[in-house]
Amino acid sequence: MEELLELALEDPAEGRRRAELLLTEQSDPLARSYAHQCLGVVFRDSGCADRALEELRAGLRAARAAARP
Repeated sequence: MEELLELALEDPAEGRRRAELLLTEQSDPLARSYAHQCLGVVFRDSGCADRALEELRAGLRAARAAARP
């Protein structure tokens, strides 16, 4: 999962592809948080600030859900 964050910077197209795939296949909140973070970085770096904020907020919600007992 952490490799998604590296891909967001090193190969944004591949990072986006993997993150979107993970979101269609995974229900684990921690995995989803990484995917949303990756997409947020990709969109931010491509100038899509509104979309980036949506993804980063979704990532934060997923991370909070993962932390709940």
